[in-house]
Amino acid sequence: MPTPTDLLDLLPGELRYIGERIGVEGALRLVEKWPGVRIYIPKAVGPDHPLAELLGLEDARTLCETYPGEGLDLPVALKWRLAMRNALIAQSGQSQRALALGHRLTVRQIRNIQSAAKADSGQESLF
Repeated sequence: MPTPTDLLDLLPGELRYIGERIGVEGALRLVEKWPGVRIYIPKAVGPDHPLAELLGLEDARTLCETYPGEGLDLPVALKWRLAMRNALIAQSGQSQRALALGHRLTVRQIRNIQSAAKADSGQESLF
């Protein structure tokens, strides 16, 4: 199973550069929240700004330093978003319940993603 860093190469276009600046998880959050639309990146953000709430204040500020006052066209990147989400779920140490709530999936979907990842990596289940 590739790590989120390995998956950086799979990012489409400008999203790869964003992933280098704020991390793959931050880039994934952006396209999950605003797929296929243009977002305005202000010159500065505070802790209550939607970008700060989505990415965390440090990553939101990094995005503002990278694209101050610019519009940023985000791709839809559906296949990539699903592959990235599944890889992050498979590698997470969080509980299935926390993952389901965090990704807005059912616990059953989380189990299926984790089981598929184990099968792909050659690990066998104990049950």
